[in-house]
Amino acid sequence: MKKLWLSLLTGAVLVGASPAEAAKAPLHEYAEIFTGEAAITKKLYEGFPGATIEVTRMERFATTIIVHIDRATFLAADKSKLPEEDVALISLVLASTNAASRVALEIASTIAGNTHTMNVAVIRDGAVMHKGEPTITTLQRYQGIINPLFTDIAKNANADAIRRLARLGIITGTTQLFNPNDAITRSQFTAMLHRTIPNTEPFEANPFIDINKHWAKDDIVTMYSFGVVKGLNKFNPGDAITRAQAAVMIARYIDMLGIDVSKVARTSPFTDLTKLQLENRNAIGLMYNLGIIRGTSATTYNPAGQLTRAQMAKILDGILHLEVDM
Repeated sequence: MKKLWLSLLTGAVLVGASPAEAAKAPLHEYAEIFTGEAAITKKLYEGFPGATIEVTRMERFATTIIVHIDRATFLAADKSKLPEEDVALISLVLASTNAASRVALEIASTIAGNTHTMNVAVIRDGAVMHKGEPTITTLQRYQGIINPLFTDIAKNANADAIRRLARLGIITGTTQLFNPNDAITRSQFTAMLHRTIPNTEPFEANPFIDINKHWAKDDIVTMYSFGVVKGLNKFNPGDAITRAQAAVMIARYIDMLGIDVSKVARTSPFTDLTKLQLENRNAIGLMYNLGIIRGTSATTYNPAGQLTRAQMAKILDGILHLEVDM
C-alpha cells in the first residue's frame, strides 16, 4: 500500500478570491498535480489529539507544513493510523527531550517537472534533529495516453469539451468512436474523475463485491478511498449514472481537492428535489450556482434522469475549467 505522506493542497483554495490573494489557474491544472496523499494525511493530523498544523509555505509546486506535537498527548494517543515513519522519527526525538521542549514534524513537498519529492524532519526547539529519507515519486501526468480523433462528434454541441478532455487524457480510447449519445455509467464517470489525479492509488480495501474483475476497479476503489464514491457491498458499475449522483460525486471531488466553496450558495429553483437527501440537494445547488449543471426546465432538475456521455463531458469540462487560486 502506498504510504500516506502529505504532498500538496494542505491549505484551502478559494474559488473566486481576489487576484491579489493568489494566481488563478484552471481546476484541471490544480488537480493534475494532486498526488493523493495530501488530503488524507492532513486529516489524520487534524484529528490527532494534541497536534496543530501550521502552513508555512503554500505554493503551487512547493508546500511546507509543520505539525506541532503536544508531548504528553502524543505519547498517550493511539498512533496506529499515522505513517510509521512519522511516528518513529517523532518518538526518537521525544525520547531525548525534556517536557519543556517544543517538538514539531516538518513536511516539505516539491514538484519539479514530473518528479515529486517529500522530505520529512523532526524539529526540536527550532533545530532539525532527525530527517527521514526523501520520498521521490514520478508523476504520471497522463503519460502514454491515447487521444483518439473521434469521428462521431463533429456535429455534437459538446464536441469542443470532448476534445479538450481527450487532450487531457481524461477521455481515452482505442477506437475513433466516442458514442456521445450513450448513457454514461457509474464506472466510466468514476474513471474520468480518477484520471484527473493520475498519481493516486487505492489505500483502502475494496468494499464492493461486484467490481473484483471490473476494468475500473482501481479507479472505483481509489475514489472510494477519498470519499468521492460511497456505498456498502455493491457499486453497480454498469448502471447509468443519474443527474443527482453526478452532482454529488463532483461536489465530493471538489471537497477532496481542498477547494473552498463555502461561500457558494447551495440553493436552487428546482422543485423536484424534496425527496432527496440533504447532501444531494446541496450538491445540486452547488452545481447550479457554479454554473456547471442546469435544470431540465426553470424549476425542474430531473434528479433521476440519465446523462449522456456528451452531456457528462460538458459538465466535467466545465468543472475542470473553473478558475481557482493556486
